Amino acid sequence: MITDKYLVSSDAFRLYLSDVLCLEVAGWIKEQELDQNLRNLQSLLGQFTVMKVAIPDIYPDVVLQPTELPRQILGQRPDLKAAYLSIQSSQLHTQVAYKELLPSLNVQAMLENIATTARDALFVSPVWALLGQLTAPLYQGGRLRALAEIAELDIAIAYQVYKEKLLAAVIQIEDYISQEQSLQKQLHHLKVAYQSANNNLINYKRSYRTGLVSMLDLLIIQQQTYDLIRK
Repeated sequence: MITDKYLVSSDAFRLYLSDVLCLEVAGWIKEQELDQNLRNLQSLLGQFTVMKVAIPDIYPDVVLQPTELPRQILGQRPDLKAAYLSIQSSQLHTQVAYKELLPSLNVQAMLENIATTARDALFVSPVWALLGQLTAPLYQGGRLRALAEIAELDIAIAYQVYKEKLLAAVIQIEDYISQEQSLQKQLHHLKVAYQSANNNLINYKRSYRTGLVSMLDLLIIQQQTYDLIRK
């Protein structure tokens, strides 16, 4: 009688342990989803806080080993490179737009209009000769000034696009690291829960052969074990 009570209490404890471990795994899944949703919300609001997850020193075994850490390969992402080149392109367009506002000196015309006689060379002032070859741009009703201001706005837009892409990339890396850590915890607890449930199934089979438990109890334990295998 004491042995029967011991078996029942031991089986009940294994069932309880498996249920607790499964609940912890479900809680970690919900916690990881909540953290990911919070990071997505911060991305939509344009906010970013210090990364809460710790970057592990040891990475899991994968077929294709990463050659560099995430922080190092962040600058090699094609979307970030394209956004950075867009900033440089906007800056060059702005420089060109402002150069269009400056007067230019027509050296060719100055050489062609040089004095042909000694008298002209003596009485023509070099200053007036240079000023005559300066061609001021036609502002076209402020069109060139407006184009220069538009170019400055393009730089600001390019910077904003780069910031958004950089924020999205950092949050994406944080999501991957968080998911990896959560999956490691889930896998460990599921292994322990499966081992406990499998031992419990072996005991129930032994108890069923001796007539201590019913077929229904054995089927319930088998279903719980198969659920853990499926997870």
